[in-house]
Amino acid sequence: MPGEIDRAIVERFYEACAVRDLERLMTFFAPDVAWTYRGPPSVLPYCGEYHGKDAVRDRYDRLFRFNTLHMFDLSALVVERDRSAALIKTRTTLPPDERKVVSRFSHFMRWRDGQIVEFCGMLDSLDTVEQVLNQELVPVLEDA
Repeated sequence: MPGEIDRAIVERFYEACAVRDLERLMTFFAPDVAWTYRGPPSVLPYCGEYHGKDAVRDRYDRLFRFNTLHMFDLSALVVERDRSAALIKTRTTLPPDERKVVSRFSHFMRWRDGQIVEFCGMLDSLDTVEQVLNQELVPVLEDA
């Protein structure tokens, strides 16, 4: 049976997220971490599938340069055995016009020896992309 993760470690991970402390965040990732963040990387530079701690560092660096964080709300956190799941809401602004973006997303992680070995982030990417692009994306419907 896999080792259990202490809830306090997971909470410390989210404390580092809330203050965007890149160096502290990196201590939570295993060297062989598998990172997946669902969403279009062409619009949201932290999305995509990556492997290894250096790639995760790059994703966080891109995120931190992409927007300015004003609010980080960890709405729910579940920790069981070697897994954790979280619901999060953030409020950010985007340069250069300081447009506000409110995003809701979830994280699903698997931990080993106090470090994240699998990370899957999911967000309401349509809503977030519409806010980032400052336009509503309306699908074109074909006639029946």
